[in-house]
Amino acid sequence: MKVAMIIRRARVCTRGSCPVVALAVVLGGSGAAAASGTATSSSSLTVTAAPTVTGFTPASGATGASVVITGTGFGSGAVVKFNGTVAPTRTVNSSTSITATVPSNTITGPISVTMKAATATSSASFTVTQCPLERAPLTGTGPAPSGVIASQIYNPQDTLVPGQVSVISNLVFEDRAISGVDLFVRWDNIETGPDQYDWSFLDCLFSQADKYGKFVVLTLAPGFYTPKWLLYNPTSNPGGAPFQDFAYAYLNAEGQTTQQGSTPRALPLPWSTVYLDDWFGFLDQVADRYELNPAFRMIEAAGPTSVSTEMSLPDAPGSTDCTTAAPGVCDIALPSSFPKGPFGAPLDGSDIAMWTDLSYTPAKELTAWKSVFKDYAATFPHQYIGLAVLPGLPVPMGSCDAACEPVATDLAVIAAGRTDYKNRFVVQSDGLSVTNGGGLRPYPYVQANCSQVVTGFQTHAPAKEKGNALQAILSQGIRAAVDFIEIYAIGDVVSMPPSGTYTTEGTLITANTPVISKAGTELDGAKNCAPLRLTASTSSQNPTSGALAWTLTASVAPALTSAVRINIYQGDTLLPARCTGTASSGSLTTTCTARVSPITRTTYTADVARLTTVAPYSDQAVASASTSVQGGKPGKGTTGCKKGGSTCR
Repeated sequence: MKVAMIIRRARVCTRGSCPVVALAVVLGGSGAAAASGTATSSSSLTVTAAPTVTGFTPASGATGASVVITGTGFGSGAVVKFNGTVAPTRTVNSSTSITATVPSNTITGPISVTMKAATATSSASFTVTQCPLERAPLTGTGPAPSGVIASQIYNPQDTLVPGQVSVISNLVFEDRAISGVDLFVRWDNIETGPDQYDWSFLDCLFSQADKYGKFVVLTLAPGFYTPKWLLYNPTSNPGGAPFQDFAYAYLNAEGQTTQQGSTPRALPLPWSTVYLDDWFGFLDQVADRYELNPAFRMIEAAGPTSVSTEMSLPDAPGSTDCTTAAPGVCDIALPSSFPKGPFGAPLDGSDIAMWTDLSYTPAKELTAWKSVFKDYAATFPHQYIGLAVLPGLPVPMGSCDAACEPVATDLAVIAAGRTDYKNRFVVQSDGLSVTNGGGLRPYPYVQANCSQVVTGFQTHAPAKEKGNALQAILSQGIRAAVDFIEIYAIGDVVSMPPSGTYTTEGTLITANTPVISKAGTELDGAKNCAPLRLTASTSSQNPTSGALAWTLTASVAPALTSAVRINIYQGDTLLPARCTGTASSGSLTTTCTARVSPITRTTYTADVARLTTVAPYSDQAVASASTSVQGGKPGKGTTGCKKGGSTCR
């Protein structure tokens, strides 16, 4: 007899909601003797749908970490495996959520959930790290970044080794001459999808820093590296961040220019509140994970930026063929034939013309930077906030023309950070080399602020490929009395032969011996810097009143006078002064003198501020000094004009 069993069900299961059905057995056969009929089971069978795994968070973590798995069809009998290894504990939160613990003997791989005989596997892999994070109750701001910092760009193609950071050699962590490490990471390398984050490499960075007693500087770059799904799209994201396409050229870690020819990249408009709010939201996630880590010392401010955290925006005056340009000197703009975008268009192949078309103003950039400083200060209350200074765009505003405004923008942004966040503000200049040390435009800004805020340099990329001895570069930075010097790239730090020494362009440096002493007087000692000096000397006595006449002399290093002026005050009164320059400073002032006859002891101040004839003069001072003068008999006193009034010159 032939027997056929047929299971009949009322309807198909959907989303894990399945009916309880009875089984009906139909017997049948062939031939005259075949029996036929139907039998029904006395009990019911519950039919369940196969589970699905739609995602998990976080995307990476150390063994013992908790992971929330989302999907459908989860139940009390669920078995969770990480790359085939059963999770030691798991909690079924609901039919769509499970919290599981990463097992100790697993490696990176997919996550699976098994319900009875049905198994669902995630499409993505969970990255297992052996990098536990420290968290500590922090009060106030810790020590300022100081000494030698090793800097490197993160490459997502690097393979993580458990317990190590592949992009930063353990030789760096073990080197007693290195105080801290700085890792440059693109925003879109961390936020890999909407609300999906890959923290694996940063976890290992902090874990190694904790282990070896180094501090961490984070350089997180938005701008060109903003995740694409956050940008404006008329169909999928009409409320997204407005942007403009620019050509892209940048020095890579090997010191060679990378470019995409006429292929553009989208850059969010730096002053867009939509863009900045998205960026600040990402920083909230960073702070939630690392802000309380005791190794976290400083974060570079960014937002109104493009290819890095440096204070730069595309500024090519025209289109250039980079194939014939020397490495590191090529900057290009999109040709005027490039199609018009939703918010602007290239004009005559010029970045500057494009910014004008986009309604850029220096005031908008300054407002954006003020928003950045405010958010960073609130989001990272225990860290120092770094500003990597580069010239602003040559777009005129008010009385400041195209030559004046790049410097005026720098001074305004520095003043904003220094005034509001002085205790935690850092002024930094990148690209330090032997040849450009004193002449690099941001260099004098660092020098001018050395006695007022934390200051530092980053070396050129990389020093040994530019024909500069690393030792000489470090000495150049020390002369500016900075707190720290970042060595970029790390290849200059770890290229040490077995003899224990390494050579940079013929200059011998002993391995593991501090070039800049962390505990000595070179970087961590008292700062011996006075970019502006104000002195007083008696010159004569008034024959009528008998009051002593004094000459006040304010002098400044020539490197600071490229776009600034010296002002001397008594209280709020700007004193008339005679200023002189030298040929080496381009006929700009290096010394100013003023004559005074105080009646009583009087304090006078001087500052170096933006070069302008429009009052007030000291709204964006980059350096200041003061001195006191013992008054003589009643005399004529001082003469001058009120600060903020008409010019005295």
